[in-house]
Amino acid sequence: MFPLNKDSPVDLLEGPSQKPKTSDLSSNFWTSSPYSSLLHQRSLKRSLKRNIWGCQLKSMLKTYMEDMDQLRYNLKFKVSGKILNSSTYVLKRKTHTIIDSSLEAQEEIEEIQEPDLLEEEEVEDEAFFEGDEGECYDEEAELFEAFSELESQGLLSEEQQEAFKKEKINRILELEPEKLEEKIQQQSALLQAPPKILYKKVQLQDLADALNEVLKNKDQIAKKPSKEKKIYDKSEMPFLPEKLIANAEKKRADFKNRIDGFFKSLQEEFKGEPLPFLSLVPDRSVKALVESVLCLLHLINHKKIQLWQSYVQDEDDAEDMYSENDGKTIYISPLTA
Repeated sequence: MFPLNKDSPVDLLEGPSQKPKTSDLSSNFWTSSPYSSLLHQRSLKRSLKRNIWGCQLKSMLKTYMEDMDQLRYNLKFKVSGKILNSSTYVLKRKTHTIIDSSLEAQEEIEEIQEPDLLEEEEVEDEAFFEGDEGECYDEEAELFEAFSELESQGLLSEEQQEAFKKEKINRILELEPEKLEEKIQQQSALLQAPPKILYKKVQLQDLADALNEVLKNKDQIAKKPSKEKKIYDKSEMPFLPEKLIANAEKKRADFKNRIDGFFKSLQEEFKGEPLPFLSLVPDRSVKALVESVLCLLHLINHKKIQLWQSYVQDEDDAEDMYSENDGKTIYISPLTA
């Protein structure tokens, strides 16, 4: 069988500083420990039938935690899960014993509970260890699984690899034909499965190297030519109908003529004194007033006219107050070039 006296996976994971003795692990750690009954569920059920209160669960769990802390057993053994499962079973049995010992509590519970519920509890108690009946902790199976993981990570020496290879061959030869065919199908499925992701510890130096690599390639990424956007000629892509554009151009030309006419009228009527704004607007309609104001703004923007406004002094107030802006106090004068 698999050589347990060789360097165990614990040695490979822990290093030379802390090497637990493998022989002690195989002979004493699981079989003769105070909590060994939690790992052998058949003997646990027998001991509970004899004396349920003789199982000192707190003491056994405390000893188990001390041993695990002392040995620092880092392999992924299923011991903790089995002990937790057995501890739950012990607590459940003790709880039922306390309830059964109280006749008054039992009578109240029987009145509330239905017969079907009681039958379900009995079935659940019988199936608590379903799949584990007669099983005990198999150290060789767990050790074989641990060596498989170490082999996938390349942490085995040549001697250990050779011994592990022979062990795998022996296990295959011991299989029955049906199980051997099933094993071949499982291996074929693994070959088609995606590669297993292996996690490793990331150190500060790894992060620094990755950052330097990104900074080194930053200029190369920035120098990559961006995709040039094709610029289309606006004349080739009219966004508005041609008829609407033609009407807008015509109105713009008409308004330009209106500005020129307004400025020409101002020059003709100007006699040295500013002219009232309303004198240049013969038609007092809203449209004519708006067009005249737009003409004023255009001419002021081009610095062709100057705008004036008269002010009056309020008798009740010493400050100069502009009269209400109704257009009558606004005057215009052209600017000489």
